[in-house]
Amino acid sequence: VSVWYDPANGKTYPVNGHHRTELAQRLGDENVPEGLHVRYLDAKDAQDARAQGALINIGEGNGTALDVAKFMRDTGHTVESMKAQEGIELTKKEGRQGAALANLTEPIFHDAVHGILPVERAAVLGAGLPNKADQTAIYQMMKDREASGKRMTNDQLEELIRMNQAAPTIERGAE
Repeated sequence: VSVWYDPANGKTYPVNGHHRTELAQRLGDENVPEGLHVRYLDAKDAQDARAQGALINIGEGNGTALDVAKFMRDTGHTVESMKAQEGIELTKKEGRQGAALANLTEPIFHDAVHGILPVERAAVLGAGLPNKADQTAIYQMMKDREASGKRMTNDQLEELIRMNQAAPTIERGAE
């Protein structure tokens, strides 16, 4: 288990591995606390500790697409800098989706984190639309369509994005 000691309040916080420990305890393994290996992380603050924990989790192959995205957003890492990290493999589905999710506007990312927008669909938006205004417009169009009872598949969303990218840009005020 990786932990971080916060000198500001004197408390130690679990950063990585705490879910496995809790599961073992729930399953009745009373020996977990005695046999537990604890590694203290050298982190400057809580955000740095979370980032280190996420990187450990991702490197162990336990990270989700949202873990990858949160790490990238918190640290400013790019796909290229993530690939340079020892033990980090971004060719997996979670890595590709995480990189796409990291590109989302804050409101759309919020919806993905809270389960309002499925992660796979959010990743389609983030991968296909680098422009934040286009993300917002397409997401709103998708929500309006689905609110009227017309379900949109990820393939249809990808096609809508391709059509958006192929459309000529019209400057306001131009004749």
